[in-house]
Amino acid sequence: MPTERKDVLAVYNELVRVQEQIEVIKGQIKYYDQSAAMSAVNIELLPNEAVQPLTIGGWQPGGVAKNALQALINAVKYLINAVIWIIIFLLPVLLVIASVFYSSTLPDSAFSPQRRSHRSQSEQSKTPSSEDKQT
Repeated sequence: MPTERKDVLAVYNELVRVQEQIEVIKGQIKYYDQSAAMSAVNIELLPNEAVQPLTIGGWQPGGVAKNALQALINAVKYLINAVIWIIIFLLPVLLVIASVFYSSTLPDSAFSPQRRSHRSQSEQSKTPSSEDKQT
């Protein structure tokens, strides 16, 4: 039994030591939180001249290149938009107009019943008549 008391006492002492360490760490965390809340940070940024845009006598080639590239992109976008409009809108409209115009310019005789009867008579004249067959 005496060894059990020593073991229990050793565990209890170790537990007390760990709790003291926890309390010390909690105190440090509280101190750092309060210190950070009271602190102020001043930052001053100074531009580096090497990072500044290139300027030659008031002329900025970088700005001109940027404007030229933007103009190129706008031109390409305009051309693509025009192609899309032509394919989706203008082409079908032109096809309808062309079909109406084409059908109105065809001679009426091509579709008239008289033309069909004339064709059938010419086909009958090409076939041998019944009299020719008997001879």
